[in-house]
Amino acid sequence: MLLETEVDDLDLYADLSTYGDNVEGITIFCPNAKPRVKIERKLSESPSRENRLRTTLTHEFGHVHFHSHLFDKPATSMDLFSAEDDPTANGSPLQLCKRDSIINAPVVDWMEWQAGHVCGAILMPVTQTNNFLLSGWAKEINAGPILPTSSIAAEIVDGIKNKFQVSREAARIRLLRLKVLSNAGVTSHNFG
Repeated sequence: MLLETEVDDLDLYADLSTYGDNVEGITIFCPNAKPRVKIERKLSESPSRENRLRTTLTHEFGHVHFHSHLFDKPATSMDLFSAEDDPTANGSPLQLCKRDSIINAPVVDWMEWQAGHVCGAILMPVTQTNNFLLSGWAKEINAGPILPTSSIAAEIVDGIKNKFQVSREAARIRLLRLKVLSNAGVTSHNFG
């Protein structure tokens, strides 16, 4: 409902296959109007992908809420995004959200990084996340960052995933950002 209040149209059953298998959401920015958001229908039609759907919707909300103002006036000297591949965009800037680029977005890909950070902060608030972690893994948490490849890390990621109904990747990245998991060997993360 939060996303619906800030968009002109939310299509939860879009066929985004023309963008590739890993595109699960797109935001179409419309100068001086509310954006439009399309979500891959596979997420909405499959009950087993409910967590991924929640994560994707919140990520797209991050784009809508924090990036729409960037497109309020048509750019005259620079095209930040190309909408030529999407006939429904009608020339409006289009933000494609590919699962791989969302999960591994470097900080320099600031729009994806920010939308991912918003997603993590909304779905896994720091206070509630910390309280949940300390209620089940206080000893491990207090010992310092946990190696992401350890069995305890897998247990904690699954706990966060189930508690906050998010994707496994979103839970893992949130734990990395909160420094619960060690970021040794991790190059980037985006659900902040």
